[in-house]
Amino acid sequence: IRSTGKVGEEGDQNGYYWKVVVGILIEFTGQEKYEIHDFLKAKFLKERQITMGKSSVNADGSTRLLTTVEFEEYCAKIRVWALTDFDNPIKIPLPNEVSWGEEQ
Repeated sequence: IRSTGKVGEEGDQNGYYWKVVVGILIEFTGQEKYEIHDFLKAKFLKERQITMGKSSVNADGSTRLLTTVEFEEYCAKIRVWALTDFDNPIKIPLPNEVSWGEEQ
């Protein structure tokens, strides 16, 4: 199970994702945070099929369902994409290269 993103929580993957990954992409692209989040999920997470009764639908991938390792793999894919997909590469630091949260 991943962290909830509360300041000071060990691992704090959600805090890193929203404050650092999404925050940097907001700065460089001017997109809204949920537009970025939806884009990243659609680009890097697999859809999943959900069945209820006789009906099945394809649902977007969800970061909520990722393990700690899967979430880091997701962030790693985003970091590589940000460096390679823009005319001016966007460097998103690794979690151990930056701090975030209220203590800043």
